[in-house]
Amino acid sequence: MLALTTVALLLTAAQAPADREAHQVVLGGRVVIPIPAGFEAEETALGADRWLLTLRGDGGVLVATVYGGAHPPNRWTALTTHTEELLARLHAEPPSEVRQRLLGHAVTAKDLRYALAGAPWRARLVAGQKDRRTLVVVCAWRDGSPARDTLLHAVEAIVVQTP
Repeated sequence: MLALTTVALLLTAAQAPADREAHQVVLGGRVVIPIPAGFEAEETALGADRWLLTLRGDGGVLVATVYGGAHPPNRWTALTTHTEELLARLHAEPPSEVRQRLLGHAVTAKDLRYALAGAPWRARLVAGQKDRRTLVVVCAWRDGSPARDTLLHAVEAIVVQTP
């Protein structure tokens, strides 16, 4: 279900954002996500112990999903579920594995290639878990867009505050 929301947001990534100063959003009371300059943020509560943040900028989008509660999914289950859904919905090429820093650790991430409105796009999915919060982040950018570095730096800067 959440992966479907992610797909819908990736398909609307080409919308132009309002220019804003860099700041941050806190999801689930503890997951701090920086918002780069030039990106517009939209926060959504998805029910009990689930939150979604969408950052849209020129040439890229970041979608962060946070699962909380007593028994959030583990990071591998969450990463696999989101990856499979995006592969099917975006008709993407099989993913390649890369290393990405998230929550202070280098973890395995999935890179996808797909076409959107005839243009080549790339997406990176990464998941992490800390202090009873599971975080899945999907970044997507037009191939060759400078938004790639901005989005991946934002992913590296995500932290979970201790209760």
